Amino acid sequence: MKLRKSKYTFLLDAGGKYLVYNSAKNNFWKVNDNVFEFIKYLDSIEIQNASERELASFLHRLSIINTDEEDRNIADNFKLRFLANSFSKDHLDLTIAPTLKCNLCCPYCFEENKPLFVMDKAICDKIVKFVKKHNFAKKIRITWFGGEPLLCVGKIDYILKELSKTNFPDLEYQEIITNGTLLRGYNLRLFKDYKFNAIQVTFDGSELNHDKKRKTANGSGTYNIILSNLDEFVSLFPSIDIKIRINIDKSNGDDFLYLNDFLTNRYKGKKNLFIYPGVLKSCSTSIKNAPFLCNSEVSALYMRYMSHGYLISYPRYNYFGCGANQLSSYVIGPRGELYKCWQDLGKDDRIVGSIFDDEYSNDNLLNGYLLHGSHMNDSSCMECPIMPICDSNCANDRLDNLFNNANHELCSIYREHDYQLLKDKLVEIYNLIEQNRSHIK
Repeated sequence: MKLRKSKYTFLLDAGGKYLVYNSAKNNFWKVNDNVFEFIKYLDSIEIQNASERELASFLHRLSIINTDEEDRNIADNFKLRFLANSFSKDHLDLTIAPTLKCNLCCPYCFEENKPLFVMDKAICDKIVKFVKKHNFAKKIRITWFGGEPLLCVGKIDYILKELSKTNFPDLEYQEIITNGTLLRGYNLRLFKDYKFNAIQVTFDGSELNHDKKRKTANGSGTYNIILSNLDEFVSLFPSIDIKIRINIDKSNGDDFLYLNDFLTNRYKGKKNLFIYPGVLKSCSTSIKNAPFLCNSEVSALYMRYMSHGYLISYPRYNYFGCGANQLSSYVIGPRGELYKCWQDLGKDDRIVGSIFDDEYSNDNLLNGYLLHGSHMNDSSCMECPIMPICDSNCANDRLDNLFNNANHELCSIYREHDYQLLKDKLVEIYNLIEQNRSHIK
C-alpha cells in the first residue's frame, strides 16, 4: 500500500504557520513544520521507524495522505451522491415567473425582446395541480422570478393561498428575486401573509453607477427608491434573510467595497443580511470589448477584496449543482411552459414541456442538461483536486461549449494562480479563528 499526499490535500505555508487543507473532508488543520515536511515529501521518503508509521497512520485516517485507489473512491463517492441528488424525487424545486414584464428599462436586461405575457388564473390553477401531482415529494422550494414578480403580486398571493389549502407538505424554502422598487405599500402584505425565507435585491454599484443602468421608464434613477424600500422592509421583517447582490464588471470593481461597508453600517445589527459581489464573468472569450471579467480577473478582484477586509465564505461541498441538473426542478414561465434553466426563460426553442402535459416535448435538451450539464460527467473535472468544492457548475454554459462550440470558462476561480484565492481564503479564516480564540482568553 503506497501512501502519498492525497490529491485533495493542500499545504499552506502562512508565514511560519503551517496549515493543511483537504477538499474532500473540507477541513483544515494547523501542524508543526516536521509534520508539514513529512506530508510534503512523503512520495520520496521511506517510512523507517515506529513514530513515522504512527504519524502516517494518523494522517491516513484523516485522508490527508491516501493511496491512488482511495482518491479514486473519493471521486466516485462524490459522483454517486451528486447523481443520487440529481435524480431524487423527494423534493420539488420550482422557479415561477408570473411575468417577464418589468417596470425598469435596464440596458443589459436579458428579458429584452422576450414575450411579455402575464400569467392568468387558469395557469395559476394549473400550477397548483402540477404541484399536487408531485405527491411523492417530501419537500417543496419556490423561488419567484421574472421580469419583476411583484408586478403580479395578486397572482403570487392566489397561488400560495391555493397551495395552502392542499395537504402537500409545507414550503421548506421560499424566496423572491426582485429589483426592489416595488417592495413597499400593498405588496408587503405578501410577506405578512406567507412565510418567506429570503428576498434578493440587486444594486449595480454606487448610486452614480447604479442610476446610469437601473432606470425607470421615464429615465430616473432607482438607487434611493430601493434603499428607502429596504429600510422599511428590514424594520418590518427582521427574520427574513436579505441577500443584496452588487453587480460588478470591469468598470465598477471598487463599488463593492464601498457598498459593502455602507450597507453593513446602515443595517448594523441585522444578522441575516448577506451582501455579496455578483461578478459578471465573461460569457465567452469571443466577446470583444465587453465589460465582463475572465476567471483570472475575478480571482484577482476577490483577493483584493479580501485584502480590504471582506471575507469570502468558507468553501462548501457541491452535491447538487444547479436546478438544470436536477430531475425534479423546473422553471415555470407565465404561459405554463417548462424550462430547466433561468437563462432559457422566454426562449421557445428551450422549452422542455408544459404544466398541461405529462410528457416532455424536448428530450434532447432535457437529456443534455441531466446527462451532460454537470462537471461530474467530465473526466477532467473528476481528476481535479478541488472537485468536491467546485463552485462553477453552469449547465447552460457547459452545454453551449459541448454542442455549440462556445468557449465559456467553466472552471472555478479557485484554480487561478495556482489556487491562490483558495489558499488566501483559508489563511484568512484561520487568522480570524486565532483572533477569536485570543479574544476569548
